[in-house]
Amino acid sequence: MANMAHESQMKADATDVLGRPWSPVNVRPPVSIDAAAQRQIRPYVEVWSDGSVRPNPGERAEVEGGFAGCAFAFRNAVNPDRPVGLCFPLRWTNDVPSAELRGIEQALVCLVALYNAQAASGALANAEFTVWTDCREALAEIRAAIGGPPFNLAPTLRGKAQVSHPVIINGIVNSIAYLQSRGIVARVLWQKRLSTREAEAADEGARFAADARKRFCAQSPSTLRLP
Repeated sequence: MANMAHESQMKADATDVLGRPWSPVNVRPPVSIDAAAQRQIRPYVEVWSDGSVRPNPGERAEVEGGFAGCAFAFRNAVNPDRPVGLCFPLRWTNDVPSAELRGIEQALVCLVALYNAQAASGALANAEFTVWTDCREALAEIRAAIGGPPFNLAPTLRGKAQVSHPVIINGIVNSIAYLQSRGIVARVLWQKRLSTREAEAADEGARFAADARKRFCAQSPSTLRLP
């Protein structure tokens, strides 16, 4: 009995993190992370663009023209009902597709800036970027420029799509090529008008920018936040 350990020296029963007696049932199996599989998961970024030409009352935008604006919107992860983005007042025009193309161009410029900001961390190394537009004519012109599969124009439009806005199209194509050269899947796709809250926000932003240009003319700011 002389060799018996004192009660205070006896080892307590093993317990888990919750204080329960240790048992194989209570042991969490080790987490196995497949690094190769993780690298295959593509971050997916969507942006919705739009353009607008605001004619005077009783006039048609494609005939008499009006002040124009364009915008793009992202989904807001914190508040889905409040998309975020920018809008841009444009000059007077009766060329509605040009306003739509400007919206696409600005959206791609933003995506290029987003990629460059994250380039060092590699967070977007294999991302997939999609710009959505509701303008068939704009998408058909982009497809004609990059040599992709032709996009079917609306039944009311006849003839083969061609590049009618070389300066804007050049900016769009350069942004897409830049992203693709860095392993990004970058594309412009068509989506039905006002099909998402972000599309509605881009539409509102384009009209807001056009109205701002109409009110302030040359004094209007070059960039505005979505209303």
